[in-house]
Amino acid sequence: MVRLSLMFTRPDSTYDADSGLIELILREQGTPLNRICALVPAGATVLDIGAGNGLLARVFRASGKEVAIDGIEPSAYAAGLARPHYRRFYQGYAQDFPREISEAGYDYVVLADVIEHLPDPLGFLRDLGAMTGARTRLVLSVPNVAFGAVRLALMAGRFSYVDQGLLERTHLRFFTLATLREMTGRLGLSCEKLYLFQKNILSSEVDLARVRINPLCLARMVRDELAWTYQFVLVLTKERVPTEQRTFGTRDYARFLRQLLRRPFKRQHS
Repeated sequence: MVRLSLMFTRPDSTYDADSGLIELILREQGTPLNRICALVPAGATVLDIGAGNGLLARVFRASGKEVAIDGIEPSAYAAGLARPHYRRFYQGYAQDFPREISEAGYDYVVLADVIEHLPDPLGFLRDLGAMTGARTRLVLSVPNVAFGAVRLALMAGRFSYVDQGLLERTHLRFFTLATLREMTGRLGLSCEKLYLFQKNILSSEVDLARVRINPLCLARMVRDELAWTYQFVLVLTKERVPTEQRTFGTRDYARFLRQLLRRPFKRQHS
């Protein structure tokens, strides 16, 4: 398996998180970690690949749901933060621990905002599938590069990387719902659950302050459910099952319009 590219590095400070974030996740159903915590049953065995600072394990514990959760994380700084919150913890890459993964027989393997960092997500997931059992569920959370704010910025010729968010500078691959479905099909997996997490197009880390918005393009875009979708969560299985789809978050058109009307009308900068 090909290792994660280190073309860009993530600042250690972005792994720091306070307890207030955990409380916010538990209150908000429209967050991926809240949904992941909700869909995994009590008593399950879980592997958190790309565990970061251990947020998922901390959310499980704060929710009161008892699961046996192990973690894998390549960043030494993040691993130091995460290790106390897991049953077993491995610093490195998943491909460094094939025997441990295979022998554990996990019920769920979670990759929360992971595959977009990989040079070969398809190959990685194929190898991971070979390490896991027939009933293991793979749970992916993946940012949507077709989110409306990214579309608007691209129409103005802008694609600016940031330290956190859809265009985090360590992202090597970008996904839409169509490309995720194509990848799932090529893996021979069924999508058991598909969750769409929506967000206001004008309220994200994508800087639209200097972007001149074409009203006709915007009018078409706001009717597209996927333009409001910031992130996806998929539960994949080797079994043949139908897909349950749910959308979290509402399209607050009134707030969107107020924000739009407050924007200054200016020429687009080059």
